[in-house]
Amino acid sequence: MKKVILRPLEEADIANVQRWMNDPDIAMSLLRSWPMNQSNAASWYAGRKDSINSLLFAIDDAADNSHVGVVGLHDIHWVHRLAELWIMIGEKSKWGRGLATEAVNLSIVYAFKQLGLRKIFLKVSSTNNAALAVYKKAGFVEEGVLKDELYINGNYITLMRMSLFFDSYNTRVE
Repeated sequence: MKKVILRPLEEADIANVQRWMNDPDIAMSLLRSWPMNQSNAASWYAGRKDSINSLLFAIDDAADNSHVGVVGLHDIHWVHRLAELWIMIGEKSKWGRGLATEAVNLSIVYAFKQLGLRKIFLKVSSTNNAALAVYKKAGFVEEGVLKDELYINGNYITLMRMSLFFDSYNTRVE
């Protein structure tokens, strides 16, 4: 049974995005160290909505059609055929229900089958065990470790760079 519906992110969704990005737990999982005001949120959306190098999808819970998060591909490089994936499930009451896993998998299918990309990569905190589990389940593998890469809330954060290639994904789903 389908858990999520992906649809284009709309201007009406930005208030939710702003609220979620200002939540300390979510901001930490997104590796953000600054708050997002209404002007920042509008600029963030405007800078991506018409870009050919960025795609944003709202994640709706299929059970109740509520907007619960955002998933995106950004820094799409059309020559090298790669992009960076990121995801946010902003409604904490929906955490742990498999919504992120399904949204990531749908994004992977879209990136490889519709966009013709050959590689998807991401960066994640080495201590974000929930995200790491989602990415590993989807087939992402570690490419490298960026030790003490970011300084957030008085702490240095080590990042893992992970990737998934079309060839290895295609082999898994055949």
